[in-house]
Amino acid sequence: MAIRLLSQPTVSVNGWILVGLFSLGLIGLLGLTLAAIRRWSKPRQATEDHLSTIGRNASIPFALQLTSRMIDLVFAMILYRFLAIETVGAYDFAAIIVVSYFGTIADWGLTVLATHEIVRQPSQAPQTFRTTLWLRLRFAVLALPIAVVFVLIYNGLAEAKITAVGLTREQITVVAILMLTLFPAAISASVTAWLQGHERLVAAAVVNLLTNIGSAAFRLIALVLGFGIIGIASGALAGAVLSAVLFWLAMRRFFPDVAWRGPTLPAKPLLKEGYPLLLNSLLMTIFFRFDTILLSAFHGFVVTATYGVAYKLINFTQIVPPIVVNAIFPTLIRRSGDDRAGMSRAYAGTLRMLLNLAFGIAVIATIVAVPLTTWLADKPEYLPGSVYALMITIWYLPGSYLNGLTQYVIIALGKKQAITKAFGLTAMVNLGLNIWLIPQYSYFAAATITIISELVLFVPLWLVLRREKITLNLAGLLWRPVLSALVAGGVGWLLLAINVYLAGVVTALIYAAGLWFSGSIGQTERELAARMLKKLRPQASN
Repeated sequence: MAIRLLSQPTVSVNGWILVGLFSLGLIGLLGLTLAAIRRWSKPRQATEDHLSTIGRNASIPFALQLTSRMIDLVFAMILYRFLAIETVGAYDFAAIIVVSYFGTIADWGLTVLATHEIVRQPSQAPQTFRTTLWLRLRFAVLALPIAVVFVLIYNGLAEAKITAVGLTREQITVVAILMLTLFPAAISASVTAWLQGHERLVAAAVVNLLTNIGSAAFRLIALVLGFGIIGIASGALAGAVLSAVLFWLAMRRFFPDVAWRGPTLPAKPLLKEGYPLLLNSLLMTIFFRFDTILLSAFHGFVVTATYGVAYKLINFTQIVPPIVVNAIFPTLIRRSGDDRAGMSRAYAGTLRMLLNLAFGIAVIATIVAVPLTTWLADKPEYLPGSVYALMITIWYLPGSYLNGLTQYVIIALGKKQAITKAFGLTAMVNLGLNIWLIPQYSYFAAATITIISELVLFVPLWLVLRREKITLNLAGLLWRPVLSALVAGGVGWLLLAINVYLAGVVTALIYAAGLWFSGSIGQTERELAARMLKKLRPQASN
């Protein structure tokens, strides 16, 4: 049985049940969050030590981020069930253009820079806050005509038959509405930097969660009432305004004496210092998501939506590395001076743990790719393309975890400029291969090039490690999880003929046994896991 509402396409009863459950979940989560705020808002004890502060600032934001990711994932499930596949692809395209590109330009690296400057020069913190806020607002204004030029060029290429698809009036309207989110986002980002600089990471994370709850509610209402992607974009704009209001209230609550108007700092030094951070962010965006622009241009928004299903699932895999890095980064810094051997051991032990996890996730996701993608996007139009995209793209994970940790090792060594050069090289390779291969091989090329790009990125990073006398027996770290994944994946693939869920469980068990008996799970990994759990456990009661 199916139900139709207003201009909405036919939606199954299961889709409406999911809407009801999601709505109840948002209401319950909002209640729990508000109750937690009342309890948490008590003044912190003066006796709280530095390690407790670090633990709270790492574990609670991590848990809240995980909750926010779950909200986004469930909303995506509803979106896939309510809208046509091409419409979903058009919205994904607009969101990537605005958030990943124009949002990055409008930020100019000022969030990270302002946090650093507030910590380094607290006496000038109010001036830094005001200066970065007004700079962000000006960049948001400057981004508007650039967006117009982008749309004209994009449609011009389609009219000239160079690309296959241009933007319709509806899609241009969505881009325009999402561009307006840059203005409230400027306020949110400025207050976030202030809160982070004053070790109020929990406050920032709570506001972000409340914003995500509100934004999801606004977008859900627009979706079920049949307002399409214009309504969803308007809901996102309302969520951005809500975020700005909540961050303003948080600023008034914790720092009532900070004036929003007053003296500012010279803009030129901040722009100069923020430029490398902007460049890093843009290169990372080109590295990861430029393929979506090319897929949309050469193959249409149906392919964009198909490829996006895989990324909705893969985004969850990026939650783990930050908590691992937070646990080991202080050790890396302490040993970066005159204990390179100790630093190498800490790096290798942490990397072993991450590679074990990455290969495990990749092989299990490959085996159960069909139920995973069907669970997320329950429409035949997404199959089998989303399955193939997930089965290929997920194998970028070992390289992603490897490079993510290696970057922090290089940061601890004080060689941040080398990371920019590495990303520049990788972005050029990624861009060239995508332009060459995507027009012919579609998302198969995009997924494969993502894996290749991770391998390319590691080469210049590895050269920096060698120059800095950081030793790494990468082959010794890789062979155990690789062999375990091959054996587990082979058995799981054979069991697919019987039952996919049985295949997934057996794959996980064989992989874990392979790691255990090959010695890939050693004492170092157990100690590091215990340290992370010890940081997380005391915060649960808060």
